[in-house]
Amino acid sequence: MPAFSQPVFDMQRVFRVVLNAMSRPVRLCRLPVFPQSVPDGLSPVLADLALTLCDGESPLWLSPGLRKDETTTWLRFHCGCPIVEEADKAAFALVADASELPPLSVFAQGVPAYPDRSATVLLAGLAFDAGTRFRGSGPGICGESTFTCTLPEDFAERWRENTSGFPLGVDMLLCGADGVAGLPRTTRLERLPQESASCM
Repeated sequence: MPAFSQPVFDMQRVFRVVLNAMSRPVRLCRLPVFPQSVPDGLSPVLADLALTLCDGESPLWLSPGLRKDETTTWLRFHCGCPIVEEADKAAFALVADASELPPLSVFAQGVPAYPDRSATVLLAGLAFDAGTRFRGSGPGICGESTFTCTLPEDFAERWRENTSGFPLGVDMLLCGADGVAGLPRTTRLERLPQESASCM
């Protein structure tokens, strides 16, 4: 049984949302469809993105909470992607929640001639109505955009380290309960005092 009820059309719909999220960073974009069933521990949003983005030519790294037989079997069957143990060998990384997010430097950063050979990190378990307040700016953002998210409090500093070697560095997709926000390496982030920012 396919994971999506209409695999071709559903993947196209999800891919359009991903493109929109990456072109308009730090804005939460709702996903229009989800798989019919997913293994325990793999969020529907992560499953959506894996089905849409991963294939036999995109090595996948999983954070410890996702390294379960049921999950790896599901991903191999539906996506056909090889699952790797070394983070720097992965084209995509699925991270169960912020507590399992390793330093971004462990992932492929690309090389000067081919910066597109870096990894994209998909971080799940986030909420966009609570947590730390951030301000984002850069391409795709009109002026600046403030948002609240349950990213680690030190995430802005970690993100500055990631973008300091631009055009090298990873890109991220921040996954909430039913949507995704893009965080390309072109985006600058600043942590805001709790009283200074407005909601997304």
